[in-house]
Amino acid sequence: MTDRPRVPGTGTETGAEELAHQKAAIIRLGHQLRALVEATVRTDASPDTLHRVADGVTRRHTAG
Repeated sequence: MTDRPRVPGTGTETGAEELAHQKAAIIRLGHQLRALVEATVRTDASPDTLHRVADGVTRRHTAG
């Protein structure tokens, strides 16, 4: 990743601050992924709809 958060006023982040920021972002993403999986398991969407969504995710993942 090229975008690195910066501490206001310093133009840089210490290694410990950068690591803490990275860890917080990973934790947040993990929570959101778990919520998405739970919603997926509980959905009553049709199989065709689920296949279209999966295809869309696959296309976005491989395109970028």
